[in-house]
Amino acid sequence: MKRLSTVILVFTIALAFFIFAPAFLNQPFSPNPHLKIADLLDLFTPLVVIPLYYLLLYYGGNQQPGLRSTIVLADRCMPWPSTHREAKTRNTIVLRNPGC
Repeated sequence: MKRLSTVILVFTIALAFFIFAPAFLNQPFSPNPHLKIADLLDLFTPLVVIPLYYLLLYYGGNQQPGLRSTIVLADRCMPWPSTHREAKTRNTIVLRNPGC
């Protein structure tokens, strides 16, 4: 039970960080000034949070997740990076071209 509490704490802190931090890190990324640090955080959000979802599934149950549970989790999480990227692209286009 202690391990589940730790995973929940890490998950909530990571999710809160990846949701709120991009709003405050809108500076240009030094190797590529057209890219912002917030864009990089948005890119890495699903890559960090999806494994934490699996850990919640792993430690949250009475037994290890079966193949079916893992496939359902993967199926539900797969569209997230794609839709996240599309939303960021739309927001970037609208912010850079207000007339669109």
